[in-house]
Amino acid sequence: MLRWRQNLPHPALAYVVLAWGLNFSVIKVAYRDFQPAALGLLRYAFMLPLLALWCVWAKQGLKYEPGTFWKLNLAGFLGNGIYMVFFLEGLRTAPPLTAAIALATSPIITVCLSV
Repeated sequence: MLRWRQNLPHPALAYVVLAWGLNFSVIKVAYRDFQPAALGLLRYAFMLPLLALWCVWAKQGLKYEPGTFWKLNLAGFLGNGIYMVFFLEGLRTAPPLTAAIALATSPIITVCLSV
C-alpha cells in the first residue's frame, strides 16, 4: 500500500473536500438543463455502477446476509432516496450558500434534537 508524506493531504481526502465544495454550485448550474428528478436519476445512474465496481475492486461482497434485505433497503431508501429528493428540491429553491450552511450544520442540529 502506498504511504503518503505526512505534510501532504491524502488524495482521497482532497477529492472529498473538492467534490463537496463544488457540489452545490455544480447542481445549480445543472438545473439550467435538468429538472431535479432527472438530475437525481442521473446521479444514481452513475453512482450505482461506480459503487459496485469499487466494491469488487476492494474485494467486498455484494450479497446481503440472510434476513437483512428489506431492512437494509428500507434504510437505504430513507437515508439516500428521501434525502436526495429533499436535497435536490431544496437546492432548487435555495441559494448555494444557504444550502451549504444548512447541510453543514445539520449534524449539530441532529445532536441538539436527539438530546
